[in-house]
Amino acid sequence: MKRILSTLAWLPVWAVLPVGSHKACAQDIEHVLASIEANNIQLQALQKKQEADRHQMKSESNLGETEIEYSPFYTSGVGRMASSELVVSQGFDFPSLYAARRKAQMAAYAQMGCEQLALKQDILLQARLLCLQIIYLRKCMAIEDQRMEALSRMEQLLNVKLENGEATIIEVNKLKIEKSGLEKTRLQTASSLQKARHALQALNGGKEVAFSRTDYPQQGEMEDDASVLTRYLANDAGLKATRLSVETAAGKVKVSKMESLPQLAVGYRRNTELKEVSNGFLVGASIPIFSNRHKTREARKRQEAAELDAAEKQSSTQSYVESLLEERNLLRTALATFSMSLTDSTLATLATATDEGQITAIGYWQEAEALYKSKSDYEECLYTLQCIEAMLRKSDR
Repeated sequence: MKRILSTLAWLPVWAVLPVGSHKACAQDIEHVLASIEANNIQLQALQKKQEADRHQMKSESNLGETEIEYSPFYTSGVGRMASSELVVSQGFDFPSLYAARRKAQMAAYAQMGCEQLALKQDILLQARLLCLQIIYLRKCMAIEDQRMEALSRMEQLLNVKLENGEATIIEVNKLKIEKSGLEKTRLQTASSLQKARHALQALNGGKEVAFSRTDYPQQGEMEDDASVLTRYLANDAGLKATRLSVETAAGKVKVSKMESLPQLAVGYRRNTELKEVSNGFLVGASIPIFSNRHKTREARKRQEAAELDAAEKQSSTQSYVESLLEERNLLRTALATFSMSLTDSTLATLATATDEGQITAIGYWQEAEALYKSKSDYEECLYTLQCIEAMLRKSDR
């Protein structure tokens, strides 16, 4: 559980206050995710970049430049142009090379689509974790409010007892110190919620999203570990992108091999000499003996690197999911040991005993602090479990 919390520690906490009519009114997590999916600048930038990459790949299949050459010739003794030559030619690659490029482009397009989906899944997971973090912090603030209310009651009780000589100033001061420390904790939590508005604006393209939930969304039916692992590995867009990168690299190897085929040229030639005119066709070829050296070896090495990357990604992703599943099972076991109804009833009993003078205010607070810590531990376990479930369902959207 501590490892997951440390993993999530970098995520900013955000809270949203409804101001202005231009803000989306999102009352649940799905509305927040839909808003971020539509407005996120990082997703928009990647889409534009991939569109540019597609145009670049298409340009690789363009025909070469059309060449036009005109050469007039002059001879001494002839008062005008004695002869001329006009050549119009068009170069192009070997026909099968265009088919190979097209096949490689289709694999690259599929890879780019998966990369965009992977980025979307990561951003929406980050947004979902932020929503869960907001709910968790609001629950923490509710517990802190309960603690502050209890401390205020004890402070009033101690002040009355101090006037009657039944309590000492030391007890009153101890309670004031506890209250001061709790107030500091409350301010820190409230500050985190306030600062998070800026993080939300960045994630949502500079637009705020109202999110008012204070409880976690209902979880679907719990799947067994094997089903979760199989589904995750099959649907994770990042894994798909690495698999497709192998196909893209293989296509580039084929293209590189075919680039060693001759480049062809056809054209029209017209020659004039005084009053005589000759017309003909031009057919030529250029053989890339030196210009294509080492390119096929380079493409093969890149294919091998892509295969190794895909294997490593598969292995690391499987280990990652298995560790999440293990932690999920531990958290479920830990949550079963908590009884919040018993904790709340015990707190009420302690408060009654204090009012009746059966225990002192300091004694009450020492007992109550352990119970409030139990409530905080329960919320922390529940929050971590919710985060793990979100991570395991990252590819569902």
